[in-house]
Formats: sequence, C-alpha cells, structure tokens
Amino acid sequence: MNTSGNQISNSRANTSFKRKTAKYCMHALAVVFIAFGMSACDVIEEDGQNGEQEEAEVISQEISESEAEEAREFWTPQRLEQAEPVDPGWIDHEEQDPPALTEPEIPGPDVQVMQSRGVLPDSIEKGQSGRFKIQKDTAVHEASQVSANYTQYPYRTVGRVFFTKNEDWSSCSAAVIASENQSVVWTAGHCVSERGNEDWHDNWIFIPAYNNGNEPLGRWSARVKATFVAWHSNGNRNYDLGAVVVEQRENRSIASVTGSLGWMFSAQRDQDWRQLGYPASGSLFSGQNMWECFAPYDGADGVGSDPGPGHRP
Repeated sequence: MNTSGNQISNSRANTSFKRKTAKYCMHALAVVFIAFGMSACDVIEEDGQNGEQEEAEVISQEISESEAEEAREFWTPQRLEQAEPVDPGWIDHEEQDPPALTEPEIPGPDVQVMQSRGVLPDSIEKGQSGRFKIQKDTAVHEASQVSANYTQYPYRTVGRVFFTKNEDWSSCSAAVIASENQSVVWTAGHCVSERGNEDWHDNWIFIPAYNNGNEPLGRWSARVKATFVAWHSNGNRNYDLGAVVVEQRENRSIASVTGSLGWMFSAQRDQDWRQLGYPASGSLFSGQNMWECFAPYDGADGVGSDPGPGHRP
C-alpha cells in the first residue's frame, strides 16, 4: 500500500509489487477490512489458491480499556528516550550491487486501483488546503531533518510508535490514514507482532508529531492491532504490514486531531514519493526527530527478496 492524495510512501509496502490479480485484490481488501470492517476478496487465482487465501487473511488482537490506560502510563520520559528501533532482520544492502532499473509494472485492466484521499484536521479551517504537491523536478536523493513545526499538516499525521517486545522497549514510525472510523494508524507488521511467532507486542502507543520527547498532540493507545496471518504466523516478509485502531481521547478520534493521509493500492509505481519517518541507526539518526526525503521511483525487489533497493550514490 502507498499513501496517496497527500503522498507519503511506506517504503516496505512499496517495494514488493504483486503480479497476480488475486494478490492485488486480497492485499487491498484485507487492509480495507482492517480499517473499515469490510469483507475480504473472493477472487482467487487457480494456482496456489488455498495457500494464498490463507496467508492473506487478517488476524487481530483486541485491547481492553484498562490495558490501553496501562500502556499510556507505562511510557515514562526515560523509557521513551531509551526505546530502540525494531530490527526486522533484513539483510543489509550496502555491500551489495544496486538492483538494475527495470520498467515499472502497470496494473492490467482487470486490476482495480483503490484509493482514498486524506483529510485535514478539524483545527484547519475549511477552504485551506494545507496539502503539499510534489513536482517531478523536486526529486532529492538525500534525506533531511524536518525543520518545520511538526504540528503543521501533513507532519502531524506522522508519529512514533512505542511498545514492549518481550522485555525490550521498542519503537517504530507510523502514520494516521483515512478510514471511516477516523482511528486507523498504519505501520509495519513487525511493529505490531513478532515475525512468525504469533506473539503480539504489548504496551502499544502512538505519539503523533513526536519531537525529542515532546508530545504536542498527546499519546493514543491501541484498541485493536491487526496484521496478516502470513506475517504473524508464517513470517512471510512480503506481508510485513500492520494497522492499529487507536482509542478515542476526550470523545475525539485521532484523525480529527491530526488529519489523515490518503492511501492507494495497485497504482503505477513510477511516481515521485515523499517519505516521512523517524530513522534510528548510527550516530546520525537518533529516532527522536522526524526526517523527510523526496525521491522518484528507483527499482523493485523480487518477490521473496529482502525489501529495499540498494543504496545509490
């Protein structure tokens, strides 16, 4: 899935591109099922239909109101600062040759492009677009730390996730996406459950516009965590996708406070992308600040490969 309308890419979801109609359909509608409570797709390819259908099923965990409150209270400033990014165990591409550029695949006429536009937060007056537009000639291949106020839209839709993984204090990046219940946060599968172990992460909270310990828009606990069976039970990295329905705070949904980003399935990949998140590796990236990067389409991973194209100069 790629976020669209106000386009921000989910790099892990963007790298794997499924060829079969059934895979497109199940990927799309499974996530729609997470966000909107709709049924899954019943169009299955003839080859491997049972296995693919089972892997594309969604599994979820409900969190009680008391557990949600305990999660909010668990995360002290010290624990937030010491939380480490989750390492999903992918192979580092830096020492490998970059993949050859290939012609981007375009979905056929039997593949439906599904999409939804993001919405502005209630605090922005009607008539103010607040949307960014990406031009072809603005592509930048280097990341930079966000200098704008994080509470500006669309930055306010992006935040940092904190959770406990066994006894570890862990973190990820995530974003609020458009949904009917206005309460869905999109992230990676490894940010909601352990790969292939059927073990959910605990004490899960999302802090939009997080900035070096500051929480300008508050913290929001998970009430439902969801991912694919393929990830949760089988460890299939092509399904490393997660969605979380968060609680309402003071009778307000999170999207009414932060706004939301749009999303898109099965679209052509040859576009310019804007990525936002909280990288945390080495001495440059602490995970405490938001970074952004503009970039055009570069290349594709093969199905089953470790995600992410090689680094280019």
